[in-house]
Amino acid sequence: QVASLAQAWPTACQRARRDTALLRPCQRAMARHVCIKVPSPKNQRRLEYVRCASREAWVRHCLGAEGCYVGRPKLDGGWHGSSTVKAGSLFANPYSLKEYPLEESLQRFRSYLDARLAPGATTEAVIELL
Repeated sequence: QVASLAQAWPTACQRARRDTALLRPCQRAMARHVCIKVPSPKNQRRLEYVRCASREAWVRHCLGAEGCYVGRPKLDGGWHGSSTVKAGSLFANPYSLKEYPLEESLQRFRSYLDARLAPGATTEAVIELL
């Protein structure tokens, strides 16, 4: 099941995984949160956004060369222009902070991942958690 998840990763993620596998554990980069929100006109980062040719270029700029988007699909506010964000990720947390406090969202997400990765996982069992 893990192998099938790895096959779904974009090429950049596959390269990053291969490259970091060659490093000792203490040398591997940790995951990090990156905000892809479009900066407001008064924000210092607005010039960076303006220099990007498209919403997809902005996402790539924010994520970096080896970054992977792991958020939910988003189509409003011009995000339809980014194929990366439009597609979303199978690693996205389905428990929105608009509906759950942070700790509960993360706890539910962990349970959801555990259920998906369980050896006897079924679609029905995973759907019940949503």
